[in-house]
Amino acid sequence: MSDTNVHACHVYNSLYRWSSVGCRFINREGVQTRSCDNSNSPTLSFCMKFLSGLWGINNDLMRKYLLLLFTIGLFTGCNDYDDGKLWDSVNDLETRLSVLEKQCKEMNANIESMKVIVDVLQSNDYITNVTVVTENGVEIGYKVDFKVHPSITIYHGEDGKAGETPRIGENGNWWVGNQDTGVKAKGEDGGQGQTPHIGSNGNWWIGTEDTGVKAKGEDGVTPVIGIKQDVNGIYYWTQKIGDGESTWILDSKGEKIKATGEDGQAGETPYIGSNGNWWIGTRDTGVKATGEEGQNGLTPSIGNNGNWWIGTEDTGIKAKGENGITPQLKIENDNWMLSVDNGASWQNLGKAKGDKGDSFFKSVVNNENDLTLELEDGTVIKLPKQQVFSITLDKTRFSDVLPSTSYEVNYTVTGEEGQRSNVEVIAPADWKAVVQRTNDRGGKIVVTTPSFVTDSKIIVLVSDENGGNTLMKTVTFLKGKISVEKTGYTVESGGEVIDVKVETSIDYVVSVATEDQSWISCETYPGEGKFTLTIQPNSDPVFRYATVELVNDGGFVLEKISITQKSAAVKEIHVETAGTLETLVSTEELNGYENVKITGRLNTFDYDYLKLAKDLKRVDLSDLDMNTMPASAFSGSSLQTVLLPKNLVAIPSRAFYRSKITSITIPETVVEIGEYAFCSCNQTSGNLAIPGNVESIGAYAFEYCTFDGELTLASLKLKEIKEYTFSGSKFTGELVLPLNVEKIGDHAFANCSGFSELTLNENLLSIGEHAFEKCSGFEGNLVIPDKVQTIGEKAFYECTGWKGNLVIGKNVISLGDDTFTIGGPSFETIRPLNFSKIYFKSVTPPSGLYNALCSYNHKLKYVAVPIGCKDAYMRVFSNHINVIEEIEF
Repeated sequence: MSDTNVHACHVYNSLYRWSSVGCRFINREGVQTRSCDNSNSPTLSFCMKFLSGLWGINNDLMRKYLLLLFTIGLFTGCNDYDDGKLWDSVNDLETRLSVLEKQCKEMNANIESMKVIVDVLQSNDYITNVTVVTENGVEIGYKVDFKVHPSITIYHGEDGKAGETPRIGENGNWWVGNQDTGVKAKGEDGGQGQTPHIGSNGNWWIGTEDTGVKAKGEDGVTPVIGIKQDVNGIYYWTQKIGDGESTWILDSKGEKIKATGEDGQAGETPYIGSNGNWWIGTRDTGVKATGEEGQNGLTPSIGNNGNWWIGTEDTGIKAKGENGITPQLKIENDNWMLSVDNGASWQNLGKAKGDKGDSFFKSVVNNENDLTLELEDGTVIKLPKQQVFSITLDKTRFSDVLPSTSYEVNYTVTGEEGQRSNVEVIAPADWKAVVQRTNDRGGKIVVTTPSFVTDSKIIVLVSDENGGNTLMKTVTFLKGKISVEKTGYTVESGGEVIDVKVETSIDYVVSVATEDQSWISCETYPGEGKFTLTIQPNSDPVFRYATVELVNDGGFVLEKISITQKSAAVKEIHVETAGTLETLVSTEELNGYENVKITGRLNTFDYDYLKLAKDLKRVDLSDLDMNTMPASAFSGSSLQTVLLPKNLVAIPSRAFYRSKITSITIPETVVEIGEYAFCSCNQTSGNLAIPGNVESIGAYAFEYCTFDGELTLASLKLKEIKEYTFSGSKFTGELVLPLNVEKIGDHAFANCSGFSELTLNENLLSIGEHAFEKCSGFEGNLVIPDKVQTIGEKAFYECTGWKGNLVIGKNVISLGDDTFTIGGPSFETIRPLNFSKIYFKSVTPPSGLYNALCSYNHKLKYVAVPIGCKDAYMRVFSNHINVIEEIEF
């Protein structure tokens, strides 16, 4: 073969080349190392495996390379070369890989869901809501919400069946099996025609036409992971490979793997047995729940080792089961791989099918009173939608409790009509607890504290009339006080830093479970009334959940905080129905574009879906047919540029929090910017303009942004710059406040060292604490307008750039400590800022004046006061002024 017959691109310094009549692998000296002609052509899969192994690149990248090679081969090959079969292979491989990736994602989601289901089966939890999950209008599963456990999504796709592979018939049309679709494989004049693809219903589609023919699956297997209860009552993981029998999944020691926690238990709840003792599971602890003559007995508690303790006795029984091992599936080199050791090793289950294969769930029936799941092996699981009965308390925590004081807790019992229940209370020694029943369904519990109070709990027990079921609730009494600003957070998949504000008089530590420390870290700030939780990005295809506890020195849980974390050439996409973006384009396709323009309507799910495309850099939303965005729309997003909708009214809270945007243009129609909207956007640069219609900017909105250009506050409707709004930003140039701003909040511009000049507006009334602290770039004069009444402590602390004059308006009545000073930390090292002259227009010296300006070792250079006011100011400053004069203002 001559060199002129060897075509296609040269990759990696011409190390290998593709031939139009086969594939040859030729080294730099021109020696053929491997070849295959048309009579013994390698499959595309073989070439992918050979090249990926040779070059060390993955299948996704290899797929792109081969498509490029094939395309060049089509246009540069011999005239008599038939490319139809080649394109059949390419299209079939692309669609089959897409189906397998989606299938693997859904299977792993089902496995994660099954962990929750097993725990629900062994607790008193129940379903609160079932939502149908659809794709292209077809039901594909359910989202299930529980009272206590995290929500799950289960997919119940139909069994995959073998279908047909499209081919080009003699008439030039696409044929599927023996059916002529009538669609040309090539356009007129040799142009490209329609390409077959597999739709969400598993059929072959050509263009917008559903052929009704199932897509053909490759020879191979589809694993089905399930659970089964063994004779010992414990659930274990099972697997079924292809048409084989269902078998137990075994670990490296050949032992079955529990789907539940340690000892197969999800944890046991103490209850009172018929003999009046505490029972845990099937074990009688021998400890009386109630003492002699009605005296209170010992109360179960959870010890530091996670076991139930009664008094000083460790029962050895876990209060909560450890997490079991969860099987994981992935596709590698076209094969199904299974791991049962958290990804440390993988077992090859065989070649992957291209169809859906057997479903994880044989059937899912959403009944009125339960959700019935039938597994592949015939196992039937019923998840109740409500408990037989339950009890609700209107209060479960009391703070700042006083000795010898009574506290009331109202209770309500729900259950089947006519069902009777019994409510009992167990309290610590010296505490008194009385149940005052109003009727069979409710009443109140009166708890009286002893003369000496410690942190304690009472236990409320409710049992049905037959004594067969007992539920337990606890009410906590704290000697001190603790209040958490928010007890539940939902975090975007890109991660987030959460500031948790705490008001408390109790020493506490923040406890993060060991298994959650890989994605949640904590930093405390003693004395500042807060701690931060740093949530790492979530790359898994499912939501993840954690509970962070605030615990005192005695191991007493003071508060719980729940964390839920949600699991890129211009491409134009029109979304007719909000929430359907993911059905129109895959994340892989989005990552293949640098810029995407989206029209139509979007909702929260669409914005969340966009954030999954980590390689997408630019999104144009300017022509969206809506004027709102959801909160945290691009929080944590890797997008660098976002063109906002032209008619946008509000930029919501955390809209771009900790995102990677590099610039932003706010539409003129925006009237509100939410709190944290652009906080910690540390890749921004250039100017920022706040339009004239903006009426409100939330706290922390631009904190720690890195804009290095000018800040333009054009709005005449803005009345307040809230706390930390621009703190830590890198703006340069002159800062001019809008005319109608009346209040500057605490830390509003703190640590903005790049500004060169400050102009305060004439309608300003107050300046908050630390408002301009460490804004060291300010030069020239500082003029406090006449309407300003109060200036908070350290408002201009360490603003070292000023060398001009300070003018303090005539209505200023109070100044905070160190308002105009520099230095520290000791009193002796503090000194006034470097103003040449200071003018006081008020006839009465403002309160706090001395501490705002003076120090022990430094004098003011020059002070001017209104005529007749010198003595009043001298009494304040004593001998800490070099020159003081009366002037007319």
